[in-house]
Amino acid sequence: MCGCCVACVLVLQDPAAFAEHWLHVMYLKPHADKPASSFSGGNKRKLCLAIALCGLPEVCVLDEPSAGVDTKSRADLWGILKAMRVPRPKRAS
Repeated sequence: MCGCCVACVLVLQDPAAFAEHWLHVMYLKPHADKPASSFSGGNKRKLCLAIALCGLPEVCVLDEPSAGVDTKSRADLWGILKAMRVPRPKRAS
């Protein structure tokens, strides 16, 4: 599973390893040498999500990120999003 700490360390130490990490996390490794224009709709969706998340943004607005993605990848994508989520502090009543 993906984690912010792993990604932060990789990007600082080895950009190639950082790219490999995201290819692995998004199950895009078999397609790494293909142009994105040849990807299926689901793989294009996973690539877009990887691009959106690889910068470790504080806020990321997504519109149906798992639409068109196979069942296993859908569960994995939501797991990645949950793992990257930072809980908000509780409001004072």
